Amino acid sequence: MKPIRLISGVLTVGFWTLMSRILGVLREVMILAFIGPGPVMDAFVAAFRLPNMFRRFFAEGAFNASFVPMFSKRLETDDNPVGFATQALSGLAFVLLILSA
Repeated sequence: MKPIRLISGVLTVGFWTLMSRILGVLREVMILAFIGPGPVMDAFVAAFRLPNMFRRFFAEGAFNASFVPMFSKRLETDDNPVGFATQALSGLAFVLLILSA
């Protein structure tokens, strides 16, 4: 059994989270520099607000809380875990497409 490297795991996750935040700020600065304030920027923000909200609700919330235990149970019993994952993710993608449209 491998020992748990808590400090290196925390530093790795912390570093990549910090990089994600820095790159997000740079993305916002570049978008604002290219588009500028005004109605086009408002339309751009509105177009991405709903899909991002649905992604947060479904992909980062209840979906993970329900999918991971069911997938691990199927993985342990060798009950076609890949097929289950494919069906679950296809259903999620379908629902998100419908809600985004």
